[in-house]
Amino acid sequence: MKILKVAISNIGPGVILGKDVLTNDGQVLLGNGTTVAQKHLDILKRREIEEIFIISNEDDAIDAGNDDITNKQEEPVSNRSRVVKKLERVFSKVIDNEDMKKLFDLAESKAEQITIN
Repeated sequence: MKILKVAISNIGPGVILGKDVLTNDGQVLLGNGTTVAQKHLDILKRREIEEIFIISNEDDAIDAGNDDITNKQEEPVSNRSRVVKKLERVFSKVIDNEDMKKLFDLAESKAEQITIN
């Protein structure tokens, strides 16, 4: 069995989860082995979950035994992406202001440092 990490935007209903999808506080939102329906995709999008692990037979998939290691290595990128998206929403109405743009840039820089370390 192979596990493939995919963007939510690249899948449709019918794929099978290869790993639990967790909420920010660690609770299982969708369990490993769940056949994803459109309602699940809608929930994932609302919760700003951008990527999930699915069961796949493709050659570029990750061995299922290594998915825990891969997930830990890629987690900071995912967290950074979420933080930056939230910052963009917060600053979206004031980003034209030069001082606010500087503040946004500083916050984005700090977000990268925090999520990488």
